[in-house]
Amino acid sequence: MKRLALAVLVGVSLAVLTTATYLVFLAWDQHKDVDALGHATGPYQAWQIVGVVLATRRQLNCGGQCRGSAAAAARSAAPRAVSRVW
Repeated sequence: MKRLALAVLVGVSLAVLTTATYLVFLAWDQHKDVDALGHATGPYQAWQIVGVVLATRRQLNCGGQCRGSAAAAARSAAPRAVSRVW
């Protein structure tokens, strides 16, 4: 029972941290940039995407310290959370 509770805690924590990562790096930048030729780019810059990837990878590595199938299922919640919010 303790293992399951830990796995649920890890899953919820990863989902919350992943959503917070999205909010910090991507949610605030919703406008497209227009260059001199009139081409629209964006809304995200390369450093924002790199930041999301590195932060999410770090979160998954920290969550990966838990063992067991319930923990593995919990770790998979983070990528699903960010793709639903995105």
